[in-house]
Amino acid sequence: MSGSLHILPLAPGDQAALAHLWRASVRYMGLDQPKLTDLAFFEGKLADVAQTCEVWVAWTDEPDRERMGFLALDLPARVLDQLFIHPDAFGAGVGRSLLDHAKMRLPDGFTLYTPTANARARRFYEAGGMVVTHDDVHPVWGHPVTHYRWPAA
Repeated sequence: MSGSLHILPLAPGDQAALAHLWRASVRYMGLDQPKLTDLAFFEGKLADVAQTCEVWVAWTDEPDRERMGFLALDLPARVLDQLFIHPDAFGAGVGRSLLDHAKMRLPDGFTLYTPTANARARRFYEAGGMVVTHDDVHPVWGHPVTHYRWPAA
């Protein structure tokens, strides 16, 4: 990734690119659900999320304003609802910037969950100060998930 990273609110022209990004990230995780290959599923899911959450988009300004990741925050519930990074941007600081943005927007703390099998995400959240609270199953897909809380106290 070259250029500076900017975190901006979701704009009307972002939806299609974010649906592609979200699908690429989910595919990288290896979740095996037929709906998760359907771009229309992600477009609809993003529209639903945007109804209840603040959505923030991580952009690079070079070479051509690429969307590198996004964050969805349910402020009233104090939940980090979604955080996805394009696989090409893994390790470039995009996730850390978005997690820091979540901490700024929800300074009194928040929760989240991630697939238990997603070791990369679990390492990322734990390195970012998140603390495991419990394990459960995904409310829709039924795969194991691990719940986190920030701050630890």
